[in-house]
Amino acid sequence: MKAIFIGGLYPNEKLDEIKKITQHPDFAANTLQWALINGFDANSFAIKVVTIPTLRDFPKYCKKISFQSSHFSHTEKRDDICVGFVTLPLIKHVSKYRNLYLALKSLLKNENDVPMYFIIYGIHSPYLKAIEKLKKKNDKIKTCLIVPDLPEYMSENKNKIYRLLKSIDKKIILKSLCSIDSYVLLSPYMSERLPIGNKPWMVMEGIYNINNNIPDVPKESYKTILYTGNLGKRYGILDLLEAFKKIESPDYRLWFCGNGDGLAEIVKSQKTDQRIEYFGILSTNETMKLQKKATILVNPRHSYEEYVKYSFPSKTMEYLASGTPTLMNKLPCLPKEYEPYIYFFEDESIEGMKNKMIEICEKSQDELNDFGKKAAEFIYTQKNEIAQTKRIIEFITKQK
Repeated sequence: MKAIFIGGLYPNEKLDEIKKITQHPDFAANTLQWALINGFDANSFAIKVVTIPTLRDFPKYCKKISFQSSHFSHTEKRDDICVGFVTLPLIKHVSKYRNLYLALKSLLKNENDVPMYFIIYGIHSPYLKAIEKLKKKNDKIKTCLIVPDLPEYMSENKNKIYRLLKSIDKKIILKSLCSIDSYVLLSPYMSERLPIGNKPWMVMEGIYNINNNIPDVPKESYKTILYTGNLGKRYGILDLLEAFKKIESPDYRLWFCGNGDGLAEIVKSQKTDQRIEYFGILSTNETMKLQKKATILVNPRHSYEEYVKYSFPSKTMEYLASGTPTLMNKLPCLPKEYEPYIYFFEDESIEGMKNKMIEICEKSQDELNDFGKKAAEFIYTQKNEIAQTKRIIEFITKQK
């Protein structure tokens, strides 16, 4: 055992149960974590998985008051642990911390059992507190924290009690980060908001799972603009709607799938503009089929929003890999190597968005196909599981 991976992924054996008991499972985070695990395995980097599946609070969002511990195998001859916990608000964090600590402690009974590395996915206080306590007892433990999001940008909840609890949680996190030896960040700007100091860090903006590919499907006959994923208002959904409504041609369509607080506006817009269609929450395969059928894929997230500096939207890789051209704003978190493979809004106003969508959709299908194909090749060859996790392995193994 070279390493223990600690995160919130969903064991395949538990996936059906998790879908039944909780609302809005975090499939984006689950996909990235599985891509990491598969990449480590493909690079012959032996890793054991200890996961506390991401579930929302009982009783509002989760049907069960507790989630039971179990064992699973992410690959042959691996005995991985799925840690159970109580799903009640407040108690959940304490339960996660205690049960994770006990699970990890049971793996480290002998000196020879101590892995070379702990790889932690996500800034989550139960993970960090458990690692902090373990490291105090054994200074041989080396830790690397993968940071997909900063906690302060993961929710827009304005509730005063929630904000108070988040401030307490942030203090716990900041104290526990002293136990982290190195960092993998999805955006270089994250280094400005974390107490990294002189500790080593690298940027790994995401991973694309090449096993997600599906056969090509015929393009939609209409000029079709598609958005998939979180339909939150802060992601520019309402501006996309308004920009599309300004397109007068009956030959255009706007498709959505996903969920979020912008959904009500989409449903309302459908009633007055029959060109707009909402497909619901779809499986990965169903979503990918829609992406291949569309003319262009749009991400209306605005570049001037503060939070966009500190995360890399996973849909960017997903969009590019589909082979359908991507149109988005030039976000500050976007590495320059992506720029040749993306169409960008030059003007982020509603009028500017409308004009750019028309400009791209009116290109010949051959030109769009060629552009999309080059983007897909970029993702498949340079951003796959093996290539990206190899970079992480090389990074952490050179640390003293």
